[in-house]
Amino acid sequence: MASDEKIISLLAEIRDSQKEALELQRQHIEYVRSQYERTKAIQDRAEAIQDKSAWLINASTKTFKIILPIIVFLIAVVLVMMFML
Repeated sequence: MASDEKIISLLAEIRDSQKEALELQRQHIEYVRSQYERTKAIQDRAEAIQDKSAWLINASTKTFKIILPIIVFLIAVVLVMMFML
């Protein structure tokens, strides 16, 4: 009899421990899931920033290719005017 009660008590303890372990695992999974969502949002934002940066670099390169010859031409005009006086 006492042995049966001891076995039942031990089984109840095991069951309770397993319930606690399952609850901890559920909490951990929820935490990992929230971290994943946060990381995904940060990654998406970083990709958007990189796309915008690439667009800005491309636009500034095109602008530089247009403005540089104009600046060189204007400097040449100023130099010619200085030497003609």
